[in-house]
Amino acid sequence: MKALVTGASGFIGKHLVKRLEKEGYEVRCLVRKDNNEFKNVVIGNLLDKDSLKKAVEGIDIVFHLGAVIGSRGESKKEIWEANVDGTKNIIEESYSAGVKKFIHFSTFLVYGYTEKQANEETLYKAETTFYGESKRQSEIIVREYNRDKGMKTVIIQPTIIHGPGLNFGFASAFSAIQNGKFLLIGNGENLQHLGYIDNLIEGTILASKGEEAVGKTYIIGDEYLMTFKDLVEFIAKEVNVKIPRFHLPEMVARMLVLPLRILASVTRTEPLLDQRRINFMVKNQAGDIGKIKRELGFKPKVSPKEGLRLTIEHYKKIGVLK
Repeated sequence: MKALVTGASGFIGKHLVKRLEKEGYEVRCLVRKDNNEFKNVVIGNLLDKDSLKKAVEGIDIVFHLGAVIGSRGESKKEIWEANVDGTKNIIEESYSAGVKKFIHFSTFLVYGYTEKQANEETLYKAETTFYGESKRQSEIIVREYNRDKGMKTVIIQPTIIHGPGLNFGFASAFSAIQNGKFLLIGNGENLQHLGYIDNLIEGTILASKGEEAVGKTYIIGDEYLMTFKDLVEFIAKEVNVKIPRFHLPEMVARMLVLPLRILASVTRTEPLLDQRRINFMVKNQAGDIGKIKRELGFKPKVSPKEGLRLTIEHYKKIGVLK
């Protein structure tokens, strides 16, 4: 079985490639530049159709991870082109090349910040990030290929994924907590749904095999949720520090965003706060993995706390944490 992984050089992509090779797949990786980590690469990108034609030639199954999150300051245009136009390009070329199955990685953020736990039937109406909006649109494209052209597709919606190798986004919270630079905003009672990388990969492998998952969407994450306060306190305990008892009120934090943005522009530094970071700390990101458990027998092997310990151990090993 021949598999193509787009976004193979990313955090999830690297873990997925290793697992697919263990499963006996012949793996080809679409990467932007030559990468000696992988045995078989095609250099290109999601906006270069010639490279995509080459990438999908002779492939049985595509795992489409390639995306722009926006964590490195990319523009909305760059995010939309990669996540929407790029998805349209790769699924179009996959269909034309006779690829048997297309596994599309979306995000739990398509549901936005919800009042209660979201499941695969939750409507995409809640406030979300621009990245979340782009992924909503990418899902529409994938579902159209399944519905209108009979292509076998599966949509994966990872929760807040972490583990060895993550060096952006949520990863920065670990060192900020240990260095005493982390301040809780709000009461910390909002729910967070973590997903240890091994759990995501296990769920992905289940969803990619057989016919049961074809045409369906699955949220994949850890077994249970944590409040943001409990999450921060657990990390603090594991890195041997105490979290300040003072919580910055959400309203005050939002009022500080503009002055801090102006200060950052003057000092040519990153703003200490923005609306996206505040939303992450005060709003629910709570999912229900019941569907993949019922239909595919998925059972997360790593608990949320065990996963956090493994991530912390890795950061200590590479010197990110003391």
